Amino acid sequence: MRTVALVALALLAAGCEDSGQSSARHAVGRVARPTGRVACTSGTTGHFGSGPAATVFVCVVHAGGRCDRYVARRRGGRFTVRIQARRTDCTLPVS
Repeated sequence: MRTVALVALALLAAGCEDSGQSSARHAVGRVARPTGRVACTSGTTGHFGSGPAATVFVCVVHAGGRCDRYVARRRGGRFTVRIQARRTDCTLPVS
């Protein structure tokens, strides 16, 4: 029973997006004007989120089976976004 509860919690947490991640996704969306889905690394750092909030996010914009990769940096309440790679794989680094 305990294992089932832990698996359910892990699946629920995997589908959640934190506020930093959401803000980075929106910032990249404004710059990239995507036709596909935008996904970004998590805003939590450290083991089990025990570290400081992330200020750098890696995001991928899905387009036609490939992705463009962006880096979004938060300074204060603003993001700067730059392209890192075009037409690359759609894998995000572990965060």
